[in-house]
Amino acid sequence: MYSDLKGKRVLVTGASSGLGAHFVRVLAGKGAHVCAAARRLDRLEALARDC
Repeated sequence: MYSDLKGKRVLVTGASSGLGAHFVRVLAGKGAHVCAAARRLDRLEALARDC
């Protein structure tokens, strides 16, 4: 559906696991600037390194 999101900004809540983490990876892979929010900082940091 959205093949190119370069330049778009996206906020994903609940990003430390499950669907939130999945959407962070997908959206970042499509070129979006992703702001990931969650309660578990250690998992957010690991997700940021992966992306």
